Amino acid sequence: MFDSAPPRAGDVRALAHQLLSWADHLTDRPDLTSELTEEGRHDLVLGLAAALREARRLRAEIFPRIPLGNPNWDVMLDLFIQEMNGFRTSLDHLALTGDLPAPVVYESVNELARLGLIDRTPDRFDNRVFWLSLTVIGRQGMFDLFAQSAEVVRPIAGGLPEREDAET
Repeated sequence: MFDSAPPRAGDVRALAHQLLSWADHLTDRPDLTSELTEEGRHDLVLGLAAALREARRLRAEIFPRIPLGNPNWDVMLDLFIQEMNGFRTSLDHLALTGDLPAPVVYESVNELARLGLIDRTPDRFDNRVFWLSLTVIGRQGMFDLFAQSAEVVRPIAGGLPEREDAET
């Protein structure tokens, strides 16, 4: 049942290298009691959103053909990450490159637009292309969600500033 052979030298070296890499990473960690800069807050929120998207992909890989996701959430998450990275996203790009079937993406975008969380803007030169963006309410809600979630991972000295409610 269990292999009692000693590990190979290469396996031991790889493990030692990984442990040293983790030790270096842990010693380079920033002071968690200091207040984050705007850039640090942006990076923390983006990192948390990207980690959540990767966890979604892993969940789909580990539990194939089991519907554990929420397409509306997945569309908002992908769009939020694209915007936080400074990229524009077209409806077709989101439908073709995402993890969801295109008809599900189109349906989710329609629902999110109806709810006032996503804007669709036709391209100036090609009326077949629609650019997607989160509305102010959608973007602020996503940022607040991840900023408050980040508080669980990394308490920020002094907490987050109070948010002013955005009007539609």
